[in-house]
Amino acid sequence: MSAHQHWACKGPVQLKYNTTALEGGRLYTPYQALPDRTCRVCINTLIDDESICEVDFNANHLRLNLAVLHKQDAGDTPYEDIGELCKVDDRNRIKQFITVAMGASDETKAFKALNQDGTMCQKIGNMTYCN
Repeated sequence: MSAHQHWACKGPVQLKYNTTALEGGRLYTPYQALPDRTCRVCINTLIDDESICEVDFNANHLRLNLAVLHKQDAGDTPYEDIGELCKVDDRNRIKQFITVAMGASDETKAFKALNQDGTMCQKIGNMTYCN
């Protein structure tokens, strides 16, 4: 925003976890706290006479890691695509595995975190199997 722009909802962005850092969370801004159901404030809020919107990213960490580290597009349904390759039909389980694996500092810590959550994982050769 340049100096001539004005928007009343300035403030910090907060990161709130669902339960723990390993289970994900969301970023919250004062914009999200505006009363919208009764007053329709959000939909009528403008910056420089242009509408604003809330952006919701799907599989954001997975997409960023693939793009930055491997220059690879995650596609439209990355968790489902992984499930199809692994023959696992549980998007939440796949998302949990990916989130823990990306957040762990090493493979041993990832296994420990997954096994604590009830997902039993083992390494056989260079493959990781979870059930």
